[in-house]
Amino acid sequence: MSEIIAEKYEKKQTLGQGNFGKVYKAENITLSRECALKVIPLKDQNQTDIDTYKNNTEAFNQSKLEHKNIVKVQEVNIHIGKTKSLTIEMEIMSHSLEKSISDNKSMYEMVEFIKQALIGLQHIHHNDYCHRDIKPANILIAKSNRTAKLSDFGLSAIIGDNLPKHLKPQYVFHAPPELYNDKLFSPKTDIYSMGLTLYRCVNLHYNFKNKIFSLNNFKKILQKGQIIDTFGFEKTVPLKIQTITKKACHKNPNNRYSSAQEFRNALERINWNICWKKHNDCEWQYDDGSDVYKILLKPNKSKYAVYAIKNCRRSKKIIQPKDFSNVNDAKAYMDSQIAQTMVH
Repeated sequence: MSEIIAEKYEKKQTLGQGNFGKVYKAENITLSRECALKVIPLKDQNQTDIDTYKNNTEAFNQSKLEHKNIVKVQEVNIHIGKTKSLTIEMEIMSHSLEKSISDNKSMYEMVEFIKQALIGLQHIHHNDYCHRDIKPANILIAKSNRTAKLSDFGLSAIIGDNLPKHLKPQYVFHAPPELYNDKLFSPKTDIYSMGLTLYRCVNLHYNFKNKIFSLNNFKKILQKGQIIDTFGFEKTVPLKIQTITKKACHKNPNNRYSSAQEFRNALERINWNICWKKHNDCEWQYDDGSDVYKILLKPNKSKYAVYAIKNCRRSKKIIQPKDFSNVNDAKAYMDSQIAQTMVH
């Protein structure tokens, strides 16, 4: 039997865990509407309903900052079950940017999603708020039109405000150096976090937390803003995208983009050529609707061949085919050609 929450929501499945509660796929029975439902257990079970509504930063800020690139809050209710909880009904989305990373989406698609999220971020900053929790899991993609939207405003705060004691400083794996030093946040901290989100997307870094934990001195690296210096970029990432990402994640906030709009403008200026998508380590593909392109690494007797094909025929117009005596040299050449042919 399905569980009913707040007498009006039929819980279907668990979608994820936020900072303060779980998110479920559910149906609003009253309106026959599919939704995402966040259930937040209240720490103060004796709090009045009015105070509960007033003190809920997440629902209030996310609703107040309504925008096409922010996940819409549809209803907020109080649920009294075994314990007292706040329920936040939101529009249902398809998946997160984190899933796009695990699905090996193309670099072009990733950058398009980041550009859309930056529109939402500019709106947040224009209204004197900071999101403070930007990461791939909190950028969701709409089912209908594949629009990227910012979600999870549990750590959001007004610029210049003292943080409430119940809020942690920020998502530590995306926190900039200045947050470790002076504990202050600003739009530049969000830009740094969005820059690291872009970095993870273009490098297809899925298990990012585990990657950081694998470092012996990861706390020092985080505090000094040396994530990109430590891990570097995949050889398939074009230099132009590396440069944009590094600027967004500069250790000195004064050297970052001055606004989300400036960051987005830099991404808009990328002149895409062949929007390669990784199929596996030895094959990249691109289908533009009329032609199918591939770059392949294939063993050829005692050598390794790297070449391109267009519609099943070899093409020297895409890259110069080459043979190599070892697979590492062949892989390095293939990766360099992906980066060089992806953008002009």
